[in-house]
Amino acid sequence: MHRILMLPKWYPSHLNQAEGNYVERHIIAISSFSNVVVLYVHSDSSLNSGEYLLTQSTENNYPVIRVFFKKHNRNLPFISNVIKLFRYIKAQRKGYLYIKTHYGRPHVTHVHHLTRNTFMALFLKYTIKIPFMITEHWSGFLPERRAYKGFLKRLVGQWALAQASCVTCVSSALKKGMEQDSMVGNFKIIPNVVDINIFKPIKHKLEGGKKKIIHISRLDTNVKNVPGILQAAKQLSNIRTDFEIHLVGDGVEADKQKLLAISLGLPKEMIIFHGYKTQLEVAALIGSADCLVVFSNYESQSCTMLEAFACGIPVIGTRVGGIPEFLSPERGILIDKQDINALCLAMETILNKTLKFDSDAIRTYAENNFAQPVIGQSFEQIYIDIIQRDC
Repeated sequence: MHRILMLPKWYPSHLNQAEGNYVERHIIAISSFSNVVVLYVHSDSSLNSGEYLLTQSTENNYPVIRVFFKKHNRNLPFISNVIKLFRYIKAQRKGYLYIKTHYGRPHVTHVHHLTRNTFMALFLKYTIKIPFMITEHWSGFLPERRAYKGFLKRLVGQWALAQASCVTCVSSALKKGMEQDSMVGNFKIIPNVVDINIFKPIKHKLEGGKKKIIHISRLDTNVKNVPGILQAAKQLSNIRTDFEIHLVGDGVEADKQKLLAISLGLPKEMIIFHGYKTQLEVAALIGSADCLVVFSNYESQSCTMLEAFACGIPVIGTRVGGIPEFLSPERGILIDKQDINALCLAMETILNKTLKFDSDAIRTYAENNFAQPVIGQSFEQIYIDIIQRDC
């Protein structure tokens, strides 16, 4: 099996157990076909200056090396950025030397998100001729955001993309956004992944009782527009009260959204905040729901949408980013972003069962397009092509 060095920008750690979980799911899928080792580097304000902490663990049957360095908190123009970059590169080097000693030289380096973690991939390519590829998940390249800024950053990013053997994006919309932003590369589309053994339909749902609508995110305003969901729920509550909105997540704005729900006069039994939930708990909540709401202002590709598909339930989603590529009329309802009236109407349509959705067909779509074996095999074929062509 090929040895693949993973260099993620985001990955779960003690600092944030949910950060980069979508990257982790890609790597889990890949690990069934290749020998992978993850090198994750991040700052940690609890460390002392000049201190580096390297940890090794086996997770999901593959090794994960995390290297933490002291976060530089002083705001000195240019100097602070140089110090941060120096510490990051030094931490990367420590991690790679550990991996080389214990696991051997990789055949391919796989970067997740075009950022400073790409420096290691470029170094390995030009010193010992290890090819690399990039997977992009970040919505910052979408036209709605255009968040990849800075002349030098963009120049280096454009050069890195040109040196990569392959660049995969989770949606065609993200690929198009990168190309419109003058980011050129050997692009392929490989979507996000869902564990269909965890996310699956509940065959015998409890009949009667209130209908359930679920939303899962960081519960923020700017990206996921949770206030819009609450306002639509208030509007719907003026028509009927036979439903519950379940909000899952524990972002920094969670308390703010709870206060908004109270100020809107929404009763606690109608708007239920669950906080952080494990993947198994999320799967149970989605499986028991009547639909999922994704009311995002921008989205490269919604992971929760795929999880809902795997559970066989329809989705209400906005016409932004990669959502329309995957959300057809057979699998849910598309609405315009920030259109609260449309969201209210779509939720009522779902609750009234005005539209008929085939749960088995929705599930089959997820199995055929987003299951771990499908995604893992897609990446494996890219590795084979890279090794045959560039090694």
